[in-house]
Amino acid sequence: MNCTDNKIKVINLFDVVKGTSTNEDGDKLFSAISKEIEVGVKVRLSLHNCTPMSTSFLNSSFGELTCKYGYERIKQIISLNQLYSNKCTNN
Repeated sequence: MNCTDNKIKVINLFDVVKGTSTNEDGDKLFSAISKEIEVGVKVRLSLHNCTPMSTSFLNSSFGELTCKYGYERIKQIISLNQLYSNKCTNN
């Protein structure tokens, strides 16, 4: 379960989920990321065209990932990409 530096999987958020407001979608993201981690692959999560994320979604995805793998490990394994979409800001 060790993640190597040369194995990185890009996951596009909206290829995995339809939205970012439900526990169900959070569970789908959790499963998709966990699957990669379990085979030793780091994850780069693309938030292109993201929408605001509810606490339910975040708890079911990143909260559960943190519980399963630990905060320090998650910081090393998961990176976020394309954070600067107009849909993600409250302008």
